[in-house]
Amino acid sequence: MPKTLLHFFSPKSVKKEENGTSSPKSNSGTPLKPKNTFLTPKSEGKIPSKKSPFFSPMVPAKTIECNVCDIVWAKLDGYPWWPSIVCNDPTDGVHERREGKKKFIHVQFFDNPVTHAYVEAKNVEIYNGSQSLDFQIGGKFYSPDLDVIEATKKGDEALKKGVEGREKLLVKFEDSFDDFADDLDDVLADACDNSVASSNNEVSMEIEEGKRPKRKAVKKAAKKRRRIETHSDEDDCVSEEDFDPNKESESDESDEDVGEESSDLATESEPDDSPIKDSRKRKRKGSLPASKISNTPSNSKLAAFNPTASTTSRTPLVCQQTKSRLSLFQASETEGSMGDDLETTKYLHETLEFLFPENLRDKHGRKTDDPDYDSTSLKIPQEFLKKCTPAMFQWWKLKVDHFDVIFCFKVGKFYELYHMDAVVGVNELGLIYMRGSFAHSGFPEVAFGRYSESLVQKGYKVARVEQTETPEQNAIRIKKEMPSKQEKTLRREICRIVTRGTQSLGSWPGSGNMHSGNNFLLAVTEKSSGGNNFQEGVNSNVCREFGICFIDTSVGLFHIGQFTDDRHCSSLCTMLSHYTPCQILFERGHLSASLQKILRSGLSSILQEPLLPGTQFWDATKTIKFLKTEGYFEKNGEDDWPTALKSMMQDAEAVSFSAAKNYELAISAFGACVFYLKKCLIDYEVISMKQFVEYRPLKSGDPQDVAQELEDAVANFAKGDNKMILDSVTLANLEILENTNGGTEGTLIERLDHCHTAFGKRLLRQWLCAPPCNPEVCSDRLDAVEDLMGCQEFVSETNEVLKKVPDLERMLMKIHSLSKDSKKPDHPDNRAVLYEEDKYSKKKIEDFLTILQNYECVHKLLVRHQDLVKSFRSSLLQKILGLSSGNGNFPNMSDTLKRWKTAFNHTKAVETGKITPNHGANPEYDSALDEIADIQAKLNSYLKEQKKHIGCSSIVYKGTGNKRYQLEMPIDVADRKNLSGYTISGQRKGFKSFRTAETEEFLKEMEAAEARRDSAQSETMAIIFREFDQDFAMWNSAVQCLSILDVLLSLTEYCKNSEIQMCRPILSWKGANTSPFLDISTGRHPCVTRTFFGDDFIPNDTLLGCQGDDNDVTNNPNCLVLTGPNMGGKSTLMRQVGLIVVLAHLGCYVPAEHCRLSPVDRVFTRLGASDRIMSGESTFYVELSETSAILKHATKHSLVLLDELGRGTATYDGTAIALAVVREIAANIKSRTIFSTHYHTVVDDLKDNADVKQGHMACMVENEDADNEDPSKETLTFLYKLTDGPCPKSYGFHAARLADVPESVITLARHKAAELESNNNNVSMFRSICQGNMPEMNNVAL
Repeated sequence: MPKTLLHFFSPKSVKKEENGTSSPKSNSGTPLKPKNTFLTPKSEGKIPSKKSPFFSPMVPAKTIECNVCDIVWAKLDGYPWWPSIVCNDPTDGVHERREGKKKFIHVQFFDNPVTHAYVEAKNVEIYNGSQSLDFQIGGKFYSPDLDVIEATKKGDEALKKGVEGREKLLVKFEDSFDDFADDLDDVLADACDNSVASSNNEVSMEIEEGKRPKRKAVKKAAKKRRRIETHSDEDDCVSEEDFDPNKESESDESDEDVGEESSDLATESEPDDSPIKDSRKRKRKGSLPASKISNTPSNSKLAAFNPTASTTSRTPLVCQQTKSRLSLFQASETEGSMGDDLETTKYLHETLEFLFPENLRDKHGRKTDDPDYDSTSLKIPQEFLKKCTPAMFQWWKLKVDHFDVIFCFKVGKFYELYHMDAVVGVNELGLIYMRGSFAHSGFPEVAFGRYSESLVQKGYKVARVEQTETPEQNAIRIKKEMPSKQEKTLRREICRIVTRGTQSLGSWPGSGNMHSGNNFLLAVTEKSSGGNNFQEGVNSNVCREFGICFIDTSVGLFHIGQFTDDRHCSSLCTMLSHYTPCQILFERGHLSASLQKILRSGLSSILQEPLLPGTQFWDATKTIKFLKTEGYFEKNGEDDWPTALKSMMQDAEAVSFSAAKNYELAISAFGACVFYLKKCLIDYEVISMKQFVEYRPLKSGDPQDVAQELEDAVANFAKGDNKMILDSVTLANLEILENTNGGTEGTLIERLDHCHTAFGKRLLRQWLCAPPCNPEVCSDRLDAVEDLMGCQEFVSETNEVLKKVPDLERMLMKIHSLSKDSKKPDHPDNRAVLYEEDKYSKKKIEDFLTILQNYECVHKLLVRHQDLVKSFRSSLLQKILGLSSGNGNFPNMSDTLKRWKTAFNHTKAVETGKITPNHGANPEYDSALDEIADIQAKLNSYLKEQKKHIGCSSIVYKGTGNKRYQLEMPIDVADRKNLSGYTISGQRKGFKSFRTAETEEFLKEMEAAEARRDSAQSETMAIIFREFDQDFAMWNSAVQCLSILDVLLSLTEYCKNSEIQMCRPILSWKGANTSPFLDISTGRHPCVTRTFFGDDFIPNDTLLGCQGDDNDVTNNPNCLVLTGPNMGGKSTLMRQVGLIVVLAHLGCYVPAEHCRLSPVDRVFTRLGASDRIMSGESTFYVELSETSAILKHATKHSLVLLDELGRGTATYDGTAIALAVVREIAANIKSRTIFSTHYHTVVDDLKDNADVKQGHMACMVENEDADNEDPSKETLTFLYKLTDGPCPKSYGFHAARLADVPESVITLARHKAAELESNNNNVSMFRSICQGNMPEMNNVAL
């Protein structure tokens, strides 16, 4: 759960009652962790006030009934279930409220610090302890979050107590609010500074009304107000101070510094013709200005940040005391605010003409309709910039190149959002507007992680703009450079831009809650071949070549590849399904029609960004030159390029400036990624990982190479590391990764995924997308599963360890990015001034120690079980669990872990947030300490000399800081001695202090040595991380082993605890001449345990092809033509067979009594009926496209599942196409095939075909010959059993009755069907007569 101070920075929505008071309308927020805050977390519904017309007395609801002090599970939207205790709302003394049919329960979360919120009753469940099954893996309340686990311990303790004991756990939030107010005083004062300094009377009135009851805060605010009114703009620019981390005091001085800049933003006087007008009547009706924003001219520009962004703001439940204290954040209402026809003024950005949609220009002056228009930049008139305050000048200058980015603009210890960005902050984050003529909101520095992640997940780009110089550095720069007025303000720079495709684990509190899946940034470019200018037409030979590069920046692994694809972009679509991106980069104006269709339809929900060719989307030559010039791969002055990149160059040895011909597009795509990573300021830290692999599609789509490729596939597909091909269509049709709704419910991955680690979950997905074809690999995995099922104690112990393991793969990347030299010396983040640096340092150290502790736990576990590992049959298990000191691949890190255990004081580092290295770990630090010790020795020696010289043994050093080493002696000694060369520096009762030239020199030397020590210590953490990162290969190797182990344990869990009968599949392979076959006995669907009507699932046998010594193909043809009634189970059977085959190749038990098969090189599916309206493709076109891929790429070792082909066109056309396809597959391709159809003409035509066998899904019909006038008498019972022979009818009228079609319509349809059937029989009879008497008919004709 997020742990931030700033819940109060969220919009209030209050309803004015007749008595003038405000009642809370809704609650909004999350179970945060502020210090003694009254927290109102976000919920899924609104909570009415007592005076709301929707408020009603408590009545029994269809949910659990809770009483005060009950221990419950409570869940807020977007957060895990959390142990809580029911308590009364401190604002009204009740624990339940109701709005309409919704009931809400007030709970206090077992959190640290304690928080509380209203939760919808449907999300509240009775807490039965952490040992209940519901909190175990797979349980409803299970969560690996350590905070939740800690909360369950508190919940267990509370569960043991009675009501009286639990009452002591309840926090009185009314009392604690005053304590929080002290922490919030600085925020309130800052808000006061951001109001327009129009009159002292307004400030006095606010204080007299009691809006700022804290006396200290009132004085501070008043003091600041006086400063704002007396200092000039010029003085403000010179004396501006935001935050100086070297100051000893953090109270009044630092707060005043913030105020100075706030005034700089809000109070600068401007000429009458300035576009920046002081608008005091600017408050929208109520306290939610966002509600009016959607009607403003400039709001349409929000699409530049997020086209799908909602302007609906969430409103929190705020107590009266809170509203009183936060009232300073609100702008004053207009005089006519009580009227219905309220006129409101606009924010500054809504009045700026250059922001109107029709006036928008990019920084080069191009209009929005210009083909080269750059939507990421903005042209700002110089006249406007000249009138801006220095800080606003900075803000707008940054917007010139980053118009599409939300700025979190550092001002002191807060991140401020201005103008358009502030609107987004209010609407999306629940912040509130501060006073002023321009839109302005913000939050504390410590809350950046949570708020930025929230915006990124909503599709925004977020920039962290940091203050990169201290006031002292600013003063030196001003004195040295004599800059203009607008450049005298503290320097600020963009330190990081975060998008969906460039996320990484952060060190900010509340950050790092990334989902376990990959976040791929994909760059794609293409060129056509076999056609002109991407002109496709109907030419099947038109194909294209793609260059792709994708990376998960949280891991740091690049995939680069180039491949030829068919006109349907089959290989590209398969790649997109296996490695689904969250952000795509492409060349503007260089997309084929097919690629545009893919981006517009299948990837429409993914963030897409066009880059300008040449300048942003680099070609191969520019990319290589840039990499060499910037020295990304330099090591000790020499190039050290990754092997994968070297192999793509013309001269791999010399790494020339040109790419090999067949890799030009791949390097160009890589160049686009480099450009974008550089724009986001993470290029060096990601590329310097040097993790590159070449992406090779599982099969080329070039028609010219298909014949040779198929021949090679038949001979070698079951050898080596070859993978089964599951294209995007098959993955979707079999619902392996996602269901039709885009979720995982009912999918194969949901059934198999029992992984404990995030990196294990990612590996399981890749295994499912590309199962091995090699029977030896499959068998070895099955041996591993059986080995693990046979050692339950080891499995249980390993599971307990893996449950606690964080995402080590991403954390390794995080440590690399924090290490010394991971960023270039001139990176702005190296100069950033952070107010909460100690907190971030502590989190970095905690994460680092967590990594070491988890590696140590895993290593100890494996060391203890090495004897067991040696006894395993599986060579895979022996490799991943055996230590590298033996015959295994898991690194033996005993010595390394011991070294890190003694490298520094871990406990002290966590407490202080600083790593104090042991002697020898940091030479610079050791040298500084030695120098300090020498100076201290000189000081001691000098003190002895002075005692002897003056003749007084009571002389001591006095003073601190820069007043240290004053010689203090009794006043009588000082008066009677002639102290020439001594300068008096202080006096207290009975004593005098003196300085000498020697003590002054010692002080200077000591301060210089301490500065060197502090500088060396500040770099110690980065140096420590660099040393850790030097062993990256070892740490990463261990992660890869653990990920495989986690997946194998997941498969073991599925096989062992499945509710249905499971068996070990047998893959039989005797070489290229092996006759393909499939033999499944009593097979079941892996993801379906019951029928639609709630009955037990009916198992079925499936036999395709010859087997064993039986070479009689006639008895067991490869092709099964499947018929049966509608809803009789044909599609389920086909999907069942496909999933069983995938499971067998995955190395997992299958739901059957017996399963034997020869390896399958690819699974083809053509299931279901759907069009692609966004791509302009009809249902029949989609069917034929999928069928075309089958006919072109299928081999005799493939599995083909075809469902009702031809139904999208006329009956005769569909029948003919279906018949032709079946004959081609059965006679020529000879792959294992299940073809379902309702075309009985096809069935009749194939009844004597030796290459095809027929079967149907059985059903039982009663009263089939009933009178057509009463069709309801006919009843149909589905048996869901595969039976030999064709089905005589499809029984479509039964399906119509189930769909509740009116009986009158069904009766009419039955009459019409009987008529058509009679006509068809008459025509058939006539044809047979004509064919039998052809000579006579010819004579008649003559």
